[in-house]
Amino acid sequence: MPEITVEVGGRPYRVACEPGEESLLGEAARQLDTEARTLTQALGTGLPESRMLLMAGLMLADRLNGVETKKRAADEALLAAEQRAREAEKAARTGAEAPRPVPAQPALFTDPDGERAMALLEDMAGRLEDIADRLEADAP
Repeated sequence: MPEITVEVGGRPYRVACEPGEESLLGEAARQLDTEARTLTQALGTGLPESRMLLMAGLMLADRLNGVETKKRAADEALLAAEQRAREAEKAARTGAEAPRPVPAQPALFTDPDGERAMALLEDMAGRLEDIADRLEADAP
């Protein structure tokens, strides 16, 4: 089993991992190190190692929870948009009136820098454009 040395909070740690997972472990350690260094800068170097690692792990877990919540909201919004697109496509085929879209809830897509939200919205927009293109191609 391969071992690599990672640095977290200015302290080296020797860690074993499965073959081929060295880069994943290194990236995880870099993320933990970023949080640990933030804590060290904020609270000083007198923070005990176990407390620093606990707090850095909790900070990462909190960030992960936020990302998962936003992902669930984006998945739900995408499913709703896809459903509306299917309904509009069906309405276009039958000549019925298409259902009115439900207004988006922008608060679900907020993040500090807006990058994740923009990526999700761009992906959704691309999918909806593909659906619109198919509808236009099928229209009489």
